[in-house]
Amino acid sequence: PPLTPAWRTNIGGITHFSSPVLAGDKVFIGAADDDDHGHAGVYALDARTGKVRWHFPTATSIKHTVAVAHGMVYTASVDGQVYAIAADTGKERWRYSLGSALDRWIFSAPLVRDDTLYVGSGPSFAALDARTGVERWRSTELGGDWISGRCSPAADNERIYVPVNWSKGLSAVDLHTGKVVWNKQQGFGISHATPTLAGGILFYPANNSLHALDPATGNEHWSFPLPGSWTISSPVVTGDVVLIGGAEGRLYAIETATGKERWRFQLGASLLAFSPYERAGNPVIASPAVSSTIAYLGGTDGILYA
Repeated sequence: PPLTPAWRTNIGGITHFSSPVLAGDKVFIGAADDDDHGHAGVYALDARTGKVRWHFPTATSIKHTVAVAHGMVYTASVDGQVYAIAADTGKERWRYSLGSALDRWIFSAPLVRDDTLYVGSGPSFAALDARTGVERWRSTELGGDWISGRCSPAADNERIYVPVNWSKGLSAVDLHTGKVVWNKQQGFGISHATPTLAGGILFYPANNSLHALDPATGNEHWSFPLPGSWTISSPVVTGDVVLIGGAEGRLYAIETATGKERWRFQLGASLLAFSPYERAGNPVIASPAVSSTIAYLGGTDGILYA
């Protein structure tokens, strides 16, 4: 049967790069409100009905996806305020500042691994005790973000991989000490997509290419060119291929072992101009989702593809 909406709710703000997070009987989402109408913050909605259970207001916008763990919702506003919010009540548990609001433009999503919250951007990136907000380490070695990127970190058992747009590119940082293990700067400076780890390979889109890297050393296995302007879609690995959307409106399937193209699919023309610094363009902004043998992708042409 055709898909029909189960519910829809107007939260007032703009979801920007924020994706919904389902946890228990609630859906959590961050909202931006650059016009200061009071809609910025985090919303908890009933997963079955869409009714707003609570709204945690923030002074400035939330631009990316929240993290949910330990009975709390974690988010960072664009001015560098980090919040831990009780998932059941919407009450603040603790707050942490990443620095001067004049220097912080946080467009990335926080990441929880075990009992540590990793959050921030190049100028100020921190590891915090997820339950208390106590700082474990803080790094200022990852470079400035002249134009804030939408890229967020990824982690394995030893390192967290932090991309920084227009600066030092991609850095691998020791999870426990905050020390930089390796850095890839040349050809890695422009990024708005989040890296993905799978099968012992780090997949990272930057400078109009998808790079396959050794997580321990940063050495490159292969790179695949992605035509068009900046790549915004983040890669997803399924089986022996990695899927990624390109800036010219195509979805690519690339072999993880070799970097060879397996297939490509062309989406329709964009309804609006989404490419930065361009009046035209046909980028894939969303990241694909995979269930069983089917990939799902929303296009800027207003169509959901399967």
